[in-house]
Amino acid sequence: MGLNIGGVCPTCSAKGQAFGPLRCLNRRAVGRCRQCGQAIQSTLGWGPYLLLCVLATLGGPLLIAVFALALLSGQWLLAGGAVLLAWATILLPGELLHAREVRVYSLYEG
Repeated sequence: MGLNIGGVCPTCSAKGQAFGPLRCLNRRAVGRCRQCGQAIQSTLGWGPYLLLCVLATLGGPLLIAVFALALLSGQWLLAGGAVLLAWATILLPGELLHAREVRVYSLYEG
């Protein structure tokens, strides 16, 4: 039993279609279905994208500073906690927001 972060492919209805964590920081994420190979995309609306930008802008530099100071002072547990917190507050919401909006890829949409 795990955390299902992926969406559903609109072509073959395969579950678990997720985009990479760094691709999810963009407003438009593009990838391929793991089962049928169809190109899929997810385009966020301006509201969810603004939320993601605010989370990344406010939390990112703070967590990077905590991570760097923890590494320099040898506090490995604190550094790992900063990475885990960055994933949980920035990357995970991006993946969850993109998982709701999976569509067939269109070159001209966006």
